[in-house]
This record gives sequence, structure tokens and C-alpha cells, in this order.
Amino acid sequence: MDNLDLSAADRLLVVAPHPDDETLGAGGLLQRASTRGAAVRVCYATSGENNPWAQRGFEHRLVIGAPERARFGALRQAEARTALAALGLEPACATFLGLPDQGLRRLLLAPEPALPTSLRVQIDTFRPTTLAMPSPLELHPDHSALAVAVHLALADAAKRPRLLAYIVHHPALRRTAVPRHVLALSDAERSRKLAAIAAHRSQLVWRGSWLAAFAAAEERFHDAHPAPGVPGHPIRAVRAGRGRLELDLVGRPRARAFGRRRLWLVGRRGDRQVRLTADLPALGRERPIVDLADGTAAGRCRLDGPPWRRHVVLEATGLDAIRPLWGHVERRIGFFDEAGWVLLAGPDR
Repeated sequence: MDNLDLSAADRLLVVAPHPDDETLGAGGLLQRASTRGAAVRVCYATSGENNPWAQRGFEHRLVIGAPERARFGALRQAEARTALAALGLEPACATFLGLPDQGLRRLLLAPEPALPTSLRVQIDTFRPTTLAMPSPLELHPDHSALAVAVHLALADAAKRPRLLAYIVHHPALRRTAVPRHVLALSDAERSRKLAAIAAHRSQLVWRGSWLAAFAAAEERFHDAHPAPGVPGHPIRAVRAGRGRLELDLVGRPRARAFGRRRLWLVGRRGDRQVRLTADLPALGRERPIVDLADGTAAGRCRLDGPPWRRHVVLEATGLDAIRPLWGHVERRIGFFDEAGWVLLAGPDR
């Protein structure tokens, strides 16, 4: 762990899934960069338009259709610019990609790499020296998918920025994870961050006290390349061989968890982005590994071991050549995931 230091030579890019994430995760960092004379840009992947319960509470309406969502997204963009002004930044530093709220994972797994490509354009244009992003371990699917997309966008970059991962939607990790970087905030910086949080008025109806708690004495930034073995994550270990990948999965009962467990693998092989998936089979049986590019079988997946520690064997041609390779076990708990993504293999490890 070390403290952050920024200077006028730095260029800070903050990537946010929705308006308010930039303030919650990096409001102090944005202030510090601005006061030190660094160039700053905030890139919002979505406009936060698909947040129906917040919209119902704020607008006192029950039925929400496409026109209402569009209006809510415009409101949240305006709130984001007001929040940036409260942090001492020019509203012009904000860029909105207009991608679908609650749809970033779908874009990450789509055959066309639209999400990483959009991010690569922003990175190449701004040329950041420091990039703050959500943690891949986040439980919100938009947050974790955006984090993996940032890594894919940087996979073949000649010069990579320093990566800082912030955590918003993983209360356990926010409490217990040891950060890589810590930014201590002054009373004035905390006050401005609190004012910026208050600018996101549409989000305060149900979660006002929870949001205000992010104006703490420190901002903590974590490992942007989490490996298997993170406490609470089902993927505990990984072993790779030629065309073969072995994973140790820890299973545990979870309240409100539903649906079949599915494994997702995302990465790059050469200049091609690869997306694979497999339903985790019944014990001792095999299921196909499906290439999402064309829906064909790319290999096979087998599950062995006792219920509390499953052993997953994946075999597919070229599996060992995917670098980086990110893995995720999907089992939904309400809206959120059981766990985020971990780096299984790659030059970033």
C-alpha cells in the first residue's frame, strides 16, 4: 500500500459506469488532480437512465417507459455536471458514451467488441497517465463488466496508465480489503465531496445516508488485476496447460441465489477478442464450451469433486493462448452477482 501523489504532469481519466460513481469512488481524487494542475476527464459509460426504483421515488410515478427513461438519463447527466462543478471541475471534462444502463455485461459478451472499442477511443484520445475505474470484483454487473472492458481496451496498448480500482457495490470488500493506494482527504475535500454527492438528487430518495457515507476520511483504491483466491469469490485456484484450464470452485449456499451456475471467459487471442461460456454441468458430466462469436462448440467442460470444492476442467484448442483471460461464475442474487471477475491468466498478472 502506498499513498497517491499527482502533479501537473499527470492526466487523470476516471471511468464511471453511471453518474454518481465518479463522485463516490473518486471524488477526492478528482479534486486533488484538479488542484495539482493535472488534466482531468470523466468518461460515463451510461447515463444511468435505467434505474426505475430511484426514478419512481424521485418523480412519484409508477409507470416508466422509454420517454421517461430518456428524460431521467438527461437529468442524471445534468446532475453529474453539477457534481463535477462542486468538486471544482469544469463540466466540459465530462464525456457520456450513451451506452445502455444495465446493459454493459451484454455488450462485453456481444460478438462485436463495442464496449472495449469505445473505451479504447477515449483512452487513445486523452492519453491518461492514471486511470481510475471500477473494481472487476464489483457485484453490480455494469461495474464489473466495465472494468474488464477497460483491461481489454488496454491489452495491446504500447504504454499503459497506472490503474486504480474503486469499489462501490461490494460492502464486504469495502470493509475488509487491503487497498493498494490510499488518498487521505482534508476536511475541505470531504465537504466538497459531500456537496457533489448531494448534487445527485435523484439518487438520494432511497439511499441518501448510504451515499453520504462515501465522503469518508480516505479514498481507497484496490488491485485492478484481482487473481483467484479473493475471499468470498468462488474461483479459488487456477492451473493452465496446453489447451486446458483447471479451476477450483468453492460452493456455498446463498440466500436469494437462483439459476444455474454458468462460467464466462473473456480475453484476447492475438488481435481477436474471445468470449466463451459453459453451463457448469452436473457432477461427472460434460457440457460444451460455446464460442459466443458464432454459437459453435469450442471445447468441453467437466465438473468433479465434492459439493464444497468443485474441480472444473475446460479443454479447448487455443485456450492457453488467450491473454489476458478473465473468468466469472454467474449466479444471480437478486439484481447483483454472487461475485465479480478475476484474472485467470495474462501479461497483467
